Amino acid sequence: MNDPKEIEYSFKLFIDSLEFFEEETNIKENKLSFFFLETNFHNGLFEMTGFPFLISFSESFDDLSMWRFYGKNGDGVSIGIDREYLIEFSKGKESQNTNLIKCIYNEKELLNELKIFWHKNYSSFKTNKKSLEMDDFSLIFLIQKIAFIAKQNSYLPEKEWRLCKSEVNKKNMNFTFKNNVFLPYIKLEFDREAVKEIVLGPCLNNELTKKSMDIFLENNNFNNLKNNIIKSKISYRQI
Repeated sequence: MNDPKEIEYSFKLFIDSLEFFEEETNIKENKLSFFFLETNFHNGLFEMTGFPFLISFSESFDDLSMWRFYGKNGDGVSIGIDREYLIEFSKGKESQNTNLIKCIYNEKELLNELKIFWHKNYSSFKTNKKSLEMDDFSLIFLIQKIAFIAKQNSYLPEKEWRLCKSEVNKKNMNFTFKNNVFLPYIKLEFDREAVKEIVLGPCLNNELTKKSMDIFLENNNFNNLKNNIIKSKISYRQI
C-alpha cells in the first residue's frame, strides 16, 4: 500500500481501544492489552484465515489529486465499475472470503466500533502467557476488518473502497516485480457489464484519444461503452 504504516496504524487502534475499555471498566488484573502487547499475538491473527489481497476503488472519479497520484499525472483514464456489481460479485459462490468494504478515515468512529466489540466480547477471552482461548472467530474477523478499513485522515480525499479477499490456496497466486519488490497477486475476472464508463484524463488529447478508444472498445466487444466515454472537467496541464 502507498501508506507503509497502514497495518501498524490499524493495530495501534486495536490496542488503544482495548486499553480505553479496560480503563473505563476498571479492569486491573489479567488485562488482554498486556497479553497482546507482550506477545504481538494480534499480528499473527491477521493472516490466520488466508493471505490477504485487495483491489482499491475510489468514489473520486474526476479529482485532480487522484489524477496526479494514480492517473499518470493526468495522462491516464478512470474506469467506472458498477458498485452493485461488485457487491454481488463478493457474494458469489466463486468469491469465497471476499468482501467489498468502505474505508473509514475517522479515528473516533473506528475506536467506537472497537469499543462496542469489547463490551460484547471481552469476557469471552482467556489468556495465559503464550496463548489465547477464544469461543469463536470473532476476534480474527475483527482484526482483519479493522486492518482493511482503517486509514489515516490524510488519505480522506481518496474516498476509497476495497474488494478484499483472503486466499487460502497458494497455487492461485501469481507473481510480479514492481518498485524493486517481488510481489504475489491473484486474478479476479469481472464481466464486461461491470464497466459502466471511462473518464479521459485532463492532459490527454481528448478528441484523438476518444476516436482511438471507440475503435479499441469495439474490437474488444465493449460496444455498450461507446457512448459512455467522458472527458475530464478539470482544467490542468503538466508543467
